Amino acid sequence: MHGTSPSNIVRPPGWHELEGVLRRELIDEADEGGRSGGAASPYWTLQLCRVLASLETRDVVRSKLDSGVWALGRLPRETHPIIKAAMRYYSRSSRDGDEQLIERTYGDFYAAVRTLIESRRD
Repeated sequence: MHGTSPSNIVRPPGWHELEGVLRRELIDEADEGGRSGGAASPYWTLQLCRVLASLETRDVVRSKLDSGVWALGRLPRETHPIIKAAMRYYSRSSRDGDEQLIERTYGDFYAAVRTLIESRRD
């Protein structure tokens, strides 16, 4: 290959840009949550874990399952059931009642994670 290195043309995003994209996830969740079936899902449960973990560790290359494990070690115990239910869903080992648990507790989980994310300003 010949020519200019791509890194000389397009610079990787800085932390400030990455942080802005991560914070935008909260707005995306609120927008999607307004549509039928958008919120209260295993996807958004683990996505919020991923956003929080990425902001805390400054590592944006994370899987949702890895972020769920991270969240279990960092978030209060009352958040663990919804995280575990979402992780079981992603691992294709859901239990009866997991969907209902997520639907029932997602609002409180979202509020708690959003408060943590909004309190983090670097």
